[in-house]
Amino acid sequence: MASDVEMFLHMRTRADVAAFLGVTPQQLGFLAFSSVPKYTVFNINKKRPGEKREIKAPILVLKRVQRRLADVIASIYESNNPPNSVHGFRLNRSIATNAKCHVHREAVLNIDLENFFPSINGGRIRGLFLHEPFNFPEEVADTLTNLCCDAGGLPQGAPSSPVLSNCICKRMDKRLLSFARENDLVYTRYADDITFSAFNKRRLRHACLSDGSPSLQLSSELLKIIEGNGFSVNTTKTHLSTRSSRQEVTGVIVNEKCNFKRSDYRELRVLLHNWLDVGYKHAGKEYIKHKPEIALAIVDDDDTISERKLRSHIRGRLAFYTMLANQNPGISKPLRRLWTMYAGATKEIVPTVDPESAIWQIVTYYDYVSSKDGSVKNFSKVGTVFKADGECLITAAHCVADLDEVNVCSEAVCEIAYGPVPQFCELGNVDWNPKSDYAVLHEMPEMLNNITGLTCDGTYRAQVGETVWAYGYSDAKPQLRCIEARVSEVHSDGRFYRVDRPFIEGMSGGPIINSRGSVIGIAVHGSAPREYVYDGEFLSIAHVNLGTNYQTNESCSAS
Repeated sequence: MASDVEMFLHMRTRADVAAFLGVTPQQLGFLAFSSVPKYTVFNINKKRPGEKREIKAPILVLKRVQRRLADVIASIYESNNPPNSVHGFRLNRSIATNAKCHVHREAVLNIDLENFFPSINGGRIRGLFLHEPFNFPEEVADTLTNLCCDAGGLPQGAPSSPVLSNCICKRMDKRLLSFARENDLVYTRYADDITFSAFNKRRLRHACLSDGSPSLQLSSELLKIIEGNGFSVNTTKTHLSTRSSRQEVTGVIVNEKCNFKRSDYRELRVLLHNWLDVGYKHAGKEYIKHKPEIALAIVDDDDTISERKLRSHIRGRLAFYTMLANQNPGISKPLRRLWTMYAGATKEIVPTVDPESAIWQIVTYYDYVSSKDGSVKNFSKVGTVFKADGECLITAAHCVADLDEVNVCSEAVCEIAYGPVPQFCELGNVDWNPKSDYAVLHEMPEMLNNITGLTCDGTYRAQVGETVWAYGYSDAKPQLRCIEARVSEVHSDGRFYRVDRPFIEGMSGGPIINSRGSVIGIAVHGSAPREYVYDGEFLSIAHVNLGTNYQTNESCSAS
């Protein structure tokens, strides 16, 4: 059976176009050649006050046709060696990947192409369809051009416009990429945003800017490439920034890493703080006072704040910031703090929370009769416990039981140091494994039910040299400690990992967290207080049974 790409490239008549798009010839004639308006036109606010962007939204049937065209044209574009410098409207590319290319540079030059989509006129689209890689007959090229254009140009808001703009810009992208390589610069493009950066400010100015010009004017060579490809530069948005100022690429801060603005963080922190303290209605009203343009996104038809819309709006912003943070090697603590507040306000499961919010000290004690000599013995141990997103508590097995006496855990009582008064729980339903040294407690103290658990990633495998963070209550002190370490060894069975720093007694049972904020292990071995001799070891979370098939306290044994 022929693929969509093959069927598309073999179209020779208007009937072939209709068959490929799944419409009748009459429907195709209406969509491609009727003068009846087929777009809803409206304006949205740009970032700059007072500026508007015109959006043309196609009617539903045309939108479906344009979406099908966009999918197949995107496949053809990707199969024809597109420049790596293009990050807009491509699979696995984004604003974040575009910004990452310019992190930690001495100078960054931003160039905006004026009236980007409308400037790509119907003649250029028709020429695109007539030549490689499409080679359509004029009848087909004319039909496709009319389906994708409105008022003589690409409409901003049509699904087909982004990928067609990439096809039109392919020659310009290659020439600008060659220009950048010749001058030891980095070049990327995201839609109408062109960015050059360099480790040497003088080199960038010499290559990209006109010598002796009092204003920020592009060099004649650079302008020749851009204007020779049918585009013009919006001079009011041409901007050069250095390390001493805030460097921004498509709205992302790139001075040291991909980051969001401090004002964005403060804005959401205040919003979530108000939600937690007073409720979502008050929080939404205060939010609108500072961002009136957001009212339509979070207000219902009766002018009341919609909790559902407010949740969706906040989660969308946090998801975007997470996409940015995932381009960096470390953990974004401010972002994690916002997710923690959001989880507290909405009780939703979130991708990451502050470890401090779900990690506690655990004290376990019980008396038992030794199976070896019949004497009465006392077990008492201080360790660390954390809540997982599977609604269970996880710690090390040696923190809750004498590993030499595997049938005595039913008498154990635990104190979990949550808040000013410890929470008591019994080791009711527990899944534990003395050999792997983990214990999963399925009896949750009531006060911990509303705490968002840490995300556990059982598919993740740490690599030697990777940085991880271990959390725990060392030396039985009430302060939570965080140790940053590197993985130095992976045991042959893949269960245990060694790091290059010691874990201190009391940290056993604490989570090991990777750079994405996910729990990948449990601290199980370390050094005695003030000894600091043995490097720490942790058990991979992949070898911990977090499912429902756990053992009960009536049959505690090595599993």
